Amino acid sequence: MQAGQWILPRGESAALQILVEDQEEPTESVWLHLAGEDGSSETITMNRFQAGDFRYEVPPLQLPVQAYAWGGDGETAPFEIVPIDRPRITDLKIKATHPRLSEPFVSHFSASEGNVRLLPQSKVLLELTTNVKVREIDVDSEDVLLQWKGTDGKHFQAEWTHEKPVNFRLTLHSAEHEIHSHPRPVSIGVQPDRGPRLSFRYSGVRQRITADATIPFSIIARDDFGIRWVGMDSNLPLAETETKIKQNVTEAALDQVFGNPQADKKQQAVTKKEYPLYGPADPAVENVVEEEQRVSISELKLSPGAVVTFQSHAEDNCYTGVQKTSSRQLVFRVVKPEELFREILLRQQQLRSRLRKARDQAEQLRDQLKLAQSLDQAADWMRQHQLVRREVGQISHALNGSVEEMKLNQLGGEETYQLITQTVLKPLENLHDREMELQQQSLETLRGDTPDPLEQIHTRQDEILKTMDQILNNMAQWDSFIDVVNQLNAVIKLEQLVKEKTEELKKKQVNSIFDN
Repeated sequence: MQAGQWILPRGESAALQILVEDQEEPTESVWLHLAGEDGSSETITMNRFQAGDFRYEVPPLQLPVQAYAWGGDGETAPFEIVPIDRPRITDLKIKATHPRLSEPFVSHFSASEGNVRLLPQSKVLLELTTNVKVREIDVDSEDVLLQWKGTDGKHFQAEWTHEKPVNFRLTLHSAEHEIHSHPRPVSIGVQPDRGPRLSFRYSGVRQRITADATIPFSIIARDDFGIRWVGMDSNLPLAETETKIKQNVTEAALDQVFGNPQADKKQQAVTKKEYPLYGPADPAVENVVEEEQRVSISELKLSPGAVVTFQSHAEDNCYTGVQKTSSRQLVFRVVKPEELFREILLRQQQLRSRLRKARDQAEQLRDQLKLAQSLDQAADWMRQHQLVRREVGQISHALNGSVEEMKLNQLGGEETYQLITQTVLKPLENLHDREMELQQQSLETLRGDTPDPLEQIHTRQDEILKTMDQILNNMAQWDSFIDVVNQLNAVIKLEQLVKEKTEELKKKQVNSIFDN
């Protein structure tokens, strides 16, 4: 209470305490009279807390009230209860600038904006506006020291360079009365500029390849603010030699007759080769960079047994320094063409066995349809057909993949690819997409009001079986064709090897004549 006024925050309740000093009889009751500016008044009996201590919870007030209290044989001097606005922040705005931002970041710390996070080394300007004039602003923080600059007592600014997350509490002190605001917590985090993220994949081949293979690579680089550069490289961990641990009898016999002076000579290979794909870009503005690269293994001049690894790299243009990310390594082993050809043919033979099993399941379904007298098993027929069709689709996809692997590894010729495409791949695709689709639609009608005739469904199932038999027959012919081709290739290679050994022996004899 100062100068006959009791100052309290507007709209907030407050406790009024009156202490009575009795000289004779103790005072049992104290009354409080309140009179508003609008002419209203009321008298309240205050609560006796203990002897000589009377209290009253004053309700929230918006306008000043005249008051006085009395009790026993004494009374107080009139006083005025004056509600004033408690200091509070009406606007808190942050403005941050950074070389990586095209325009300043502005936030008013509203709930809809979420958490405020700034890039490291951002120049921050914090602007604060209050509802009343403020004498002082207390900052409770261990993270940052703020120096406030005021203009008219209601507008303040503070600047700093943002390096780490900061948390502080602001308390405002009124310039006219001894009243302060509720603490306002402020939290500003750090938005890290993460390094680039890389996705590095290959397709069409497996990890065993020929020396003439072509490997398609797919690289996707992502960054928060921009990709500067993307590239990939190949590496040979060791200088590989052409190993001949498992030689066939013909090559071993030729070596005994003609000799093999090159057996112990190591073939020098490229130890590292780089493939630039994107950039360097300045400024770096692309957040996502997608690149495709086809690598020809023949350029590396590798021999069977060699191991080659590929790895992709990406850089961003981070303000604090370039960040580089490397992907996982993809490892490939070079094998002889005939060895890889045998592996692919073995997988194709396994697929043929799966197709034969699917054909047997389709035949069982045909027999059930032939003997059916009612449509009670329509759901089971549909399920069996879907299982067969799913298996046919998987076989078709795997066969297409094996042919693509042959093409990329330079196994066979164009006639070979056309043969399996025309006799196996296209009929299998047509079987899955057209014939089996029509059969599935017919089987679905069996559970409806207008089912297709069972005789029609049975006939179509017969056609499916005939198509599968024809495809199986073509796959068997394909295997026979490849066996003949491999035998011819073996004869050609043997003739070539004999020719090379003969020429080498002639050259050696001629050199020995001149030496003598």
